[in-house]
Parts: sequence; structure tokens; C-alpha cells
Amino acid sequence: MNVKHLVAVLLSLLAAVSAMAVALPRAAGGPRVEPAVSAPGSGKVRVYVLAGQSNMEGKAQLPLLEHLAAQPSTAGRFAHLRDGDGWRVRDDVWIKCLGRRGALTLGFGPRGRTGLEYAFGVRAGDHFEEPVLLVKAAWGGRSIRKDFRPPSSGLPADEQLDKELADAVKRTEGRNAKRERKD
Repeated sequence: MNVKHLVAVLLSLLAAVSAMAVALPRAAGGPRVEPAVSAPGSGKVRVYVLAGQSNMEGKAQLPLLEHLAAQPSTAGRFAHLRDGDGWRVRDDVWIKCLGRRGALTLGFGPRGRTGLEYAFGVRAGDHFEEPVLLVKAAWGGRSIRKDFRPPSSGLPADEQLDKELADAVKRTEGRNAKRERKD
């Protein structure tokens, strides 16, 4: 993970936790802030960071989910996610994802899609008494082996880096030849 992505994730997490801190009652002795939602008096928040590659963004199309939830043969699989004719909106589970934030519902993926955050958040909200915060960070084309390694893990061996560079040059030359480019 490059430094910009790491900083973005950490700032998103900090902003989301800070926003939740304003929404929850302060500890005894501190200034009282009215909660945006009713929450248990423990002042604790369960925070989950959902990080991954493009599949973490969410690929489930909302029209497909609507169709499956309406079909008698599959409706039972979606019953715990539904509230009457619509999808449940959790005011005790918040999400921060792709520059958006709010109460958990469908659609926190790219352009009319959703991911595992919805089912996970509904289950977590049902299970825990404390409010839940989901911070979803997903980037396509990233490698856990490279992009998400901490700096302390060091670099791969020189032989491995040389091989990866040679492979990248070969791929680029092949693509350029295919496109009849000279760079």
C-alpha cells in the first residue's frame, strides 16, 4: 500500500471515530452532547476495518438483490435483511466508504452496487449492544503481498525484484508491439 492510501485510510478512520464520538454521550464529568441515535451508556463503539481489493468494493447489483428478495424461492435468504418491502437501515451501525458515510443500508459500493458490508453490518448490529462502525477501504489492482505490506517487512530479495522488473518490461514491450507503439 502506498503512503497516500495508508494516510487516507487512517484519516477516514479518525474522522469516522471522531464523528461517532460527537454522536455518543460523553464520559461522566465531560460535557454532555445529545446522541444522534440512542446508544447504550457504555460509550464503547465496535470498529471494523474492511480492507481489500476490488472485490471488497462490492459487486452485487441492487436490481439483482431486489429481484432475488422478491422471488418466493430465494426470499427466505434475504428476510433478515428486509424491513417490510424495503431493505433494513441500521441506525446503530454506521459506515464510511468511498467518500460517503451514514447509517448502514444497501448501496455503499460503486455505482448501484453493494458488498459484504451490508450483511456483515446487519449481523454485527444484531449481535452487539454497542454501536458498530464499519470503515470500508477497497482499491482495485492491489496486492496484499506488496501494497498492504508494512514498511517494517522490508523489500523482497534483489533477485525477486529483478525478475519482477524484467517481467514488467517484457509485458510492456509486448503490449507496445501489439499496439504498434515505440515507447
